[in-house]
Amino acid sequence: MQRWGWGPARSSQRSMMINTLDLQSTELVYVAEGNANIVLKLTKLKQVLRLPKLEKSKGGGDHELFCYLHRSVKYISILADMCGHEFIFLPRIVKIPEDEAKRINEFITNFRPVNRLGKEFNGKYAMLMQDATAGSTSEPIYSVEIKPKQGWIFDNTIDHIFRLQGVKRCRYCCMQYLKMKMEKISSRSKYCPMDLFSGNVNRMRKAIEAILYEPQNNLRIFKNWKSCI
Repeated sequence: MQRWGWGPARSSQRSMMINTLDLQSTELVYVAEGNANIVLKLTKLKQVLRLPKLEKSKGGGDHELFCYLHRSVKYISILADMCGHEFIFLPRIVKIPEDEAKRINEFITNFRPVNRLGKEFNGKYAMLMQDATAGSTSEPIYSVEIKPKQGWIFDNTIDHIFRLQGVKRCRYCCMQYLKMKMEKISSRSKYCPMDLFSGNVNRMRKAIEAILYEPQNNLRIFKNWKSCI
């Protein structure tokens, strides 16, 4: 993770009740990214900023981006109502000024994986949420982040695409074979989301053991907000 300091964060009300986030005095830490988002920490505020990514050649689409983020927030709020607000942090949508977005991209370029540089943050909106790895206690805080992947199979879809008639494979397992063929990974993970979501204790334990043995990008463990895995 890499740090960057800019001055006290402040926000102001804009139309649609969306705060504009000023990051000029805020220390940012580049954490990680996937195919769709870049994650930064706002260390002093104990918050994280999730920046949606687009291909560099594609700009605009701010209305579509806002609608997507709005749906995501609504979805998370429904989960919080079902599972309990003490377990789920509700994110909020914030607006990032164009000049701030440019400076963010310039800062994080050297810390990003080369294979991810085809996309960057070039929209106007992002998601701000509480940092689950931060705390106020003096004792060590361990946080576990699992990306479980899709835990169900669409009828006939996978069989049709991968020509696996009579052999059931979930999307994640099929993608493992594809990644090996494309040489993105050297070995196939034995983790399967179907095991994790099965409700069977033995299968769930098998899934956890497999993801611990070969985390790939499906598991991250933090100690005092610093990544251990």
